[in-house]
Amino acid sequence: MPEANWAVFSELPGAADENFEKLCRSLVRRHYGRFGRFKQLANQPGVEFHLQLTESCDLGAPPRWFGWQCKWYELANGQELGATRRNKIIEGMEKTRKHVPGVTDWKLWTCHTLTKGDQEWFFALEKDRFPELKLELLTATDIEDLLVGPGALLRETYFGELVLTPALLAEQHRLAAAPFKRRYQPEVHVVVGAEKKIRRRLGGQGAWESLEKLSRALTTNCADIASLTGQLKTEIKTGVESLLARAAGLADLLDSLHTALGKGDFDAVQQMLASNPPLPVRYDRLLSKLRGARSDGAPLAANLVADIHAVSSVLRSLEKSIDVRAVAVLAAAGEGKSELAAKVTQADGEFPGGVLLLGKNLHAGQGLDDLVSAFKISGRPAESFDRLVEAVDAAGQRAGKRIPIVIDGLNEAEDPRNWRDELSRANELLKDFPYVLLVVTLRNEFAQMCLPEEFPQVEHNGFQEDPQTAIDKYFEYYKIDATDADLPIEFLQHPLTLRIFCEVVNPRRQRSVGVEALPSSLASLFEAHFDKVAERVAELSPTAHRIYQDEVQDALLTIAGLLWEDNARSVDFQAARRAVRDTGSWDASVIRALESEGVLVRTTSEEGGQGIAFSYDLMAGHMMARHLLARPDLAQWLQSDEGRVYFLFREPGSHTFAFDVFRALVGLYPQRLGRRQLWQDLSDESIVLNALLLTAQCDPSHIGRETVERYACAMQESKQFAQIAFKRLRSTRAARAHPFDMDFLHGVLLVMPNTQRDLFWSEWVRERSEEIEDDFKFLSSRWKSGDLDEREIRRTRWVMWTLTSTSRRLRDVATKILYEFATKRPAEFFRLAVEAIAVSDPYVPERMFAAAYGAALTTWSDINAVEMREALPKVARGKFQASCRLND
Repeated sequence: MPEANWAVFSELPGAADENFEKLCRSLVRRHYGRFGRFKQLANQPGVEFHLQLTESCDLGAPPRWFGWQCKWYELANGQELGATRRNKIIEGMEKTRKHVPGVTDWKLWTCHTLTKGDQEWFFALEKDRFPELKLELLTATDIEDLLVGPGALLRETYFGELVLTPALLAEQHRLAAAPFKRRYQPEVHVVVGAEKKIRRRLGGQGAWESLEKLSRALTTNCADIASLTGQLKTEIKTGVESLLARAAGLADLLDSLHTALGKGDFDAVQQMLASNPPLPVRYDRLLSKLRGARSDGAPLAANLVADIHAVSSVLRSLEKSIDVRAVAVLAAAGEGKSELAAKVTQADGEFPGGVLLLGKNLHAGQGLDDLVSAFKISGRPAESFDRLVEAVDAAGQRAGKRIPIVIDGLNEAEDPRNWRDELSRANELLKDFPYVLLVVTLRNEFAQMCLPEEFPQVEHNGFQEDPQTAIDKYFEYYKIDATDADLPIEFLQHPLTLRIFCEVVNPRRQRSVGVEALPSSLASLFEAHFDKVAERVAELSPTAHRIYQDEVQDALLTIAGLLWEDNARSVDFQAARRAVRDTGSWDASVIRALESEGVLVRTTSEEGGQGIAFSYDLMAGHMMARHLLARPDLAQWLQSDEGRVYFLFREPGSHTFAFDVFRALVGLYPQRLGRRQLWQDLSDESIVLNALLLTAQCDPSHIGRETVERYACAMQESKQFAQIAFKRLRSTRAARAHPFDMDFLHGVLLVMPNTQRDLFWSEWVRERSEEIEDDFKFLSSRWKSGDLDEREIRRTRWVMWTLTSTSRRLRDVATKILYEFATKRPAEFFRLAVEAIAVSDPYVPERMFAAAYGAALTTWSDINAVEMREALPKVARGKFQASCRLND
């Protein structure tokens, strides 16, 4: 076996002394960690790491306890340590004696062999000053002896061909992210909840600022309480001192955890968490006594107890996040999965970047070992997934960062069913590699097919958590003036919808423009987008070889037809050019123009051939739907066995773009076939219901009474249908003149019996409580800042119905923002409160009137609250008169 190349080691990223310590620690842990209790802590006094044996091994037998101090001395062979280094070594032994008194064997590990004089001095310490310690010297030779067996991979990741550097990661990321160049716009990137959760699982210090904030809050509260409780009775004072001691200890723990995360010392984080299990928080009696003693410190003590509860919560979250080795990000089409994948693998400051792989490159019968061959280390394809993980883990350890390996678009593989077993194996493998996080992205509907059971999942809901921030950022970048515009917030919270809308309104961004007419559905938005694309291509085509708008549309339809007929995600590049008669010069190529517009992207096959595909699955689905609508026998074909099988999503024989084409068909069908809805021309009941669900996103002018009544009936009959419908109806709740606005949902919920409504609606609200709370925060900020029109009244009614929730916290938050609306628009809110009397669940009218009462008490004395002074007497008079009529 060749000797370790220390010249390569010296050129590794990071400080050589830290890399030397990490290498030594990894070697010891891999060879001997299983034979005892291995510990390492940030700023460990005396030794960097130590091992208390519980089983016999090559090191020795229990109860021996070994400690290692690793020093990368910049000394030439034959150069002496000197007085300063000798004193540091003695100091290390003294600290070991004090802080880790059980250590029996103390090992000093250096790269070069110490001089004869230094060795004699070192071993004399055992006899003269530290008789309880058995001293030993280790050198680079001992490292080479351990670079075998369990430590063999470290030879290549620290000295050989598996060395990953930030520059190499950045170059590979540039190549892998090239297909996203048009799709990923850093200028308008918005950090969403899913990305924050991934960052927290990566263990970055910045993602865990809550640790530092909580520590500061604990420390400040402790100091304030101590200054206010000095004169208390002994019994109460003892309890307060116990509380303060616990809070101070937790503050120190939070600081240590935050420091360890900054260094990427995940072992230390896990050890600290294991050594400090959560304890019950029982201070009710103490708080009661403080209030009884009328202590000024009572409110602060209550805040401190709340902070201690918050510490327990954040520590559980940290432990769970650090333990995770793999996670799946689930999202609907166009929600931003690929953008997230590109962003979390991009180098940023001290973060070296990650590995980006594309799920569409996995062919039938292949596995992860084949997929990773696209990633090159030192110019050579990665031999296997295991080898790539080893290289990434070592790079992460050196950088002090957990590095992500991201596989984007599992559903785009030739056979998505291949992933299940591959991910099970990967999840098991990654347990031994703490500096690697595997992230996979996929469409929601493929989760059951692709993911192993209990595989950790994170939902990506686009801009749903804070749509206004995203809209403002996009409008600023695209120079769109939305002053006084009637913007459907729920429609634009979808990332792809927002982007295409902006590109339709102001594609060139040369000057500021206003918002004239906003398309009312995804289908009409795509139609407008493709019309704009065709117009720009025609305008920019060379005079000598003009391209006409209808030729652009025909080319898109032709390529869509090829994709549909071949049941493929891309078409051979030359075949596509021939099919659209694009045989002239490349400068006059319609395919080239569509690539420049970002509608088409170039792909590569396993054999190295080139293909062409649509940039987004939703775009491909839209054009394939237009291709199908040209069939004169479409209605009959949809009812045939062939048509039915094509649209059985995720089933064998279904089309790879089944859902996207079907979704587009639902939107386009009424435009082409006499306003008749797609569901009315289908025969298979499950496909009928799928089509019916999607009509909520259709152009409202094409939705008739029969569709609305059938939709309401399906919601009453099927819990599964209803719970999918609730999410879709949220996006239309505030739409103007929409058949599926909040009035529709109000009517459906109102006629449901309590038990059914609890099972269908309230359970859905409970399951999505975190998402609904984010919605409440958005509405709260919106209602505090702007003028409230009739759309906000519909949103208020939505909030009203969440009061049926069994979650006390959710009801409280809902009541708070209802109160905020009531203070702004009392007349409208009082009408809603009166309307709530008809709801059979008592939570709803009780909370509505509580919010109304609170708003009246708060604002009645305000001379500027004109609306309240007019609305309250009016509603009271109306109720009195109604009561009199009933008595008569």
